[in-house]
Amino acid sequence: MHTGNVTAQHPFDQERLFAGVRPRLLRLARLRGVAPDALEDVVQETLLVAWKKIDTLDAPEHAQRWLDEICSTICLRYLRASSQDASRRLPFSDLLVSSELSDLSDLEETLAINSPGAQVNDPADVFSREDLLQLLRQALNLLPEQAREAVEMYYLCELPQREAAVRLGLSISALETRLHRARQQLRQILNGDLRAQAASFDLPLDGEEPALGWRASGVWCYYCGQQHLHGSFETLPDGQKYLRMRCPGCSQSQSFDIVNGKGLVSVEGLRSFQPAFKRTMRGMSRHLLQAVTSGEIACKSCGKLAPVAVGDFKQESASTPALQQRFWIRGECQHCGNTSVGCACSADDVVYWSHPVIQAFIQRHPRWLNQPDRPIEYRGQPAILFHLADRVSAAQLDVIADRQTLRVLATVEK
Repeated sequence: MHTGNVTAQHPFDQERLFAGVRPRLLRLARLRGVAPDALEDVVQETLLVAWKKIDTLDAPEHAQRWLDEICSTICLRYLRASSQDASRRLPFSDLLVSSELSDLSDLEETLAINSPGAQVNDPADVFSREDLLQLLRQALNLLPEQAREAVEMYYLCELPQREAAVRLGLSISALETRLHRARQQLRQILNGDLRAQAASFDLPLDGEEPALGWRASGVWCYYCGQQHLHGSFETLPDGQKYLRMRCPGCSQSQSFDIVNGKGLVSVEGLRSFQPAFKRTMRGMSRHLLQAVTSGEIACKSCGKLAPVAVGDFKQESASTPALQQRFWIRGECQHCGNTSVGCACSADDVVYWSHPVIQAFIQRHPRWLNQPDRPIEYRGQPAILFHLADRVSAAQLDVIADRQTLRVLATVEK
């Protein structure tokens, strides 16, 4: 099988792309409140992260906005770390969760930035949430300049109220008044000019009653690419909250779930589908990759270890066409006879959420499609060929994974 150039060269001239950007980034960091002696460090880190993650930039004309977003995020991280009142952490969601604004309490999860001293697994993980961050930037840009400055210093940079007031040349009471007005203005913006975009992120808006049970999400079905998944937050007898999602078309009158985190991933503290979906898929991927590597998993019925493996390739029932031609992770508990042992999940779901190249593709193409799997040989060993295709463009990604462990061996973007 011809696999193409596994490590394809990026089409952009990286040296030219980064030439001359330092002065603008320095000005941006200075405007964000970074101390003069730390400006060079912030810009250097910005360029380092951008260099490592150049493959996530889809077009050179977007480079300036892309670099500015990275620099802004690193500025926020620096300001949090350097705050004199480090014990005081005011989450940005406090800006939007109050009697004055709609309940957007998932924003802290969705826009989380590593706190000082926290372990950083992937420097670009902060930017994988660019979709909602961009909505937030749009809303802030529609605020009057004085209101935006107050919001950025107090909520985004999390400066103590007294320090923010001093920087703005205000009394504390005047700052509180300005923030109160800014919150009202943001509410009007999210329920006005940006209402459609806010609704696509499952954010409750004025005039909408909190939905119970199944409701539409902003996540496209990755089997058909034609409808949004419908989701429901369910609760186990032990109180654990988990996510279920179905496609109105592919799920065949809701006879099977596209996503089900039952017994594997808790979404406690989340109320919107976008962050709950990402947490569920990433959590299930980590859990099941470890299981197929070790060859066993804890049975969800009796709790004892049961053998688990990637099941043989076969075509599923014609009543579930979306799930035809898939490899599945399967197991049967020898102690209680449970045939699902808590791991009824397709191998492609596990692979797609375990690798940064695949995650970058999904991030760039929200209407991506999960094509049928194929058993192949790769370098003389059994492997699986997974294929992703964007429904609205010609973009495609081939992923080759080990047949037994599902470890990604190669990726080829077309």
